[in-house]
Amino acid sequence: MKKLSIVFYLIILLAMVLSFACKKYPNGPLISFRSVENRIKGSWKIIEFTSDGIDSLQYYNDSCGSTFQIWNSDVSEWESQHYRINFIYKPFYGGFTFDDKKKVMNVDFGSGKRILGPIGKGSSIWKILKLTNKKFKISTDYNGRNYIISFKQ
Repeated sequence: MKKLSIVFYLIILLAMVLSFACKKYPNGPLISFRSVENRIKGSWKIIEFTSDGIDSLQYYNDSCGSTFQIWNSDVSEWESQHYRINFIYKPFYGGFTFDDKKKVMNVDFGSGKRILGPIGKGSSIWKILKLTNKKFKISTDYNGRNYIISFKQ
């Protein structure tokens, strides 16, 4: 009986340790059965856009619109690790790769037009704060400002 109780407590302890170890993003789910790649692909709408804590969503929507798509670029083996971003309102494309165990996105919009902050011409690093099946939130520092951008599907 005592042996059974020790095993029970070990299982509880192991379950607690694993539940804390499975959380990939600070505001993300404890456990997800969908891969990061499958959660990030799709059509997203920007619902929050702040620059140094100042709400800039309306300005952003007027400049870019709020909807974009992410899909895997699988044209060649080299590109299979790259993802494409297409903004619908002002059609322009960008791409990104994952880094730091898929906690960071290296985003590059190439030589296009600078739209607003970290969106548009050039590259920036987006730190993923939350990624669920329906919500996605990033933080990035660009040009001396911190941007927080939230999306929903």
